[in-house]
Amino acid sequence: MGLAFIAMYKNIIFCLSYLNIPITLQLIENYGADRSLVITNNDSLFEFFSYLYGEQILFSTEKPSKYAEFYNQINPIKGSLYFLISWVNRIKYKKIFLSISDKDVYFFIKGYAIFEAFIVKLLSKNNEIFYKRSVDLSQLKGYETVLVKIQKKLIKAFYGVEVDVLNNADRPLFALSNEFLNNIKVNFFELPDNIQRVKKPIIDKFDIGKYKGVLLSGNTVDENFVQKNDFVKNNDKLIKYMMKKFGKNNLALKLHPRYNTKYSKEHQLPEINKVIPVSLIADSFDFIIGYASAALFETANNGGLSISTLEYFEPISTNMKNKYIDYLHNNLIKGNNIYYFKNLQELENIFNLFGL
Repeated sequence: MGLAFIAMYKNIIFCLSYLNIPITLQLIENYGADRSLVITNNDSLFEFFSYLYGEQILFSTEKPSKYAEFYNQINPIKGSLYFLISWVNRIKYKKIFLSISDKDVYFFIKGYAIFEAFIVKLLSKNNEIFYKRSVDLSQLKGYETVLVKIQKKLIKAFYGVEVDVLNNADRPLFALSNEFLNNIKVNFFELPDNIQRVKKPIIDKFDIGKYKGVLLSGNTVDENFVQKNDFVKNNDKLIKYMMKKFGKNNLALKLHPRYNTKYSKEHQLPEINKVIPVSLIADSFDFIIGYASAALFETANNGGLSISTLEYFEPISTNMKNKYIDYLHNNLIKGNNIYYFKNLQELENIFNLFGL
């Protein structure tokens, strides 16, 4: 897909995270699918939007796996090689996107997606750029090592993208800086809230079933938040308790879009298609329960009952756990809450509070 394909569309929307789905859908519905091109690097997002609108509105960039090793502090040599491969790939994108003009470009990138930020910078030469922050990272402090300083300079030299490096649970998060946003002359924007109108066709098109609650899973073990044996033991207790309380057919499992692994009693639960964003279907259930997913604050901000297992499971890193609690808290709209429990009796108290 090249210049002629992209030139057909008036609006170019970068959707790189499940957090971006609601606003991307609103933009598409506002301006029309025939006028909107969605750019993504995520296979699950590609599948989701193609199911709703068809592949003709999608443009896929380089997969993050081709250069994500650049952020790997354990193997910086391998990481640098991946980065160079990605840099070589930029040549074809430069030829395409510098030729695009008179479009409205929308993006919500905050961290990691340096390649897509590079494309946005190319587009900023001849197009209007609109930006909305998707998440608050103000709780994160700076992250400085010799390697990180080198990586930061490489990003600036090779891509022309200015970044701040933040400490994300003792891992570096390369976030777009205010300097970058100023240099590409972004217009900050808000949309009228038409998300309820957007939700209905999605719920109608996907069979989500009828359940009391949804358990979010898939990355707690794989991302080393909790030891596998501890997770299985306590997660099985949690599932057994909720199945007994609500009935075995009233609790569904929703895996993280990037993960496929199910553990122990999770196999006994009916499963909701993992490509569906929880934020769009949460009000179809009485509650959602998960570890540190952004769906927790999204659900709470929409008035739903949102319960986190961060205090329930024994963390591999207490520091990481506390930072995720701060992350969830900082993204709550004032007056909304995420509920935490340390044992099943405390969870029972939460359910009783809401008459469940």
